[in-house]
Amino acid sequence: MPYNKDTAKERWTIEKMKDYRKFCGWDTLREIVDAVDIDLKGPSGEILIHNDLERDEGRAMVATVFETGSRICETIGQGEDTGFDGMLCSDFNIGFDRVITTFKIEKRYTKLRRVTKYKAVDGCKLRWISEAEAIKSGHEYEPYSGYLTERETALRNIVIPLNEPLANIMVNWVKELKHKKDSSDKIFDIKYNRAYRIITNAAKVAGVEDFPPHRLRAERATQLVLEYGLDDHELTDWFAWKNPKEAHDYTTLAPRIVEKMFMKR
Repeated sequence: MPYNKDTAKERWTIEKMKDYRKFCGWDTLREIVDAVDIDLKGPSGEILIHNDLERDEGRAMVATVFETGSRICETIGQGEDTGFDGMLCSDFNIGFDRVITTFKIEKRYTKLRRVTKYKAVDGCKLRWISEAEAIKSGHEYEPYSGYLTERETALRNIVIPLNEPLANIMVNWVKELKHKKDSSDKIFDIKYNRAYRIITNAAKVAGVEDFPPHRLRAERATQLVLEYGLDDHELTDWFAWKNPKEAHDYTTLAPRIVEKMFMKR
């Protein structure tokens, strides 16, 4: 479908996430996971989950995104030639009471040099072309000055206790795959668009509106502050942020939420 900025849905921005600085709760997360069931429908009535295998994979995906606090693209991958294959069987070291995960994450882009390209303004999907191509196409274009960039990657190491309610859903899926696949195989074979629809529509079935995959990451950050008491630096280490500034919203607002909870009693 062509991109139209007038009808496009509002993007999930950092500012928008600040409206969700309270943990939705383990019960709500379990309801979302349980809603990933056979015959789960998408926004156009299409069937998203067809059989038991797809159901188990979808539930494990939701659990993994939350438990690791990873971005959905880091969990399932971004396709060929992107450097992000998604989490692999070898990324999970399962112990008696914990699971240690080591996986590749996406960092900020590095600006290499300034370039000038041309952006379509004809209502179609945004695309970047050279000046010669812009003139030859006959479409209306406007010049845009930006940067030629390079994606940065890093490894993220975290420890997840197995007594958390969603941990075993993730671990059981990984254990099952390790019996069938090589250590270098991906743990999820789901494309981004389908993953997005599974999470958002399962949340709607559970009675939660406006729940894109990235909200699971925000919920995890808030939960780590509220239930484990992580401070700015510890939260920064967990999510591999560049500085504690990104963690500050969670650690400053979460205590206020706790205070309000006690005041209501």
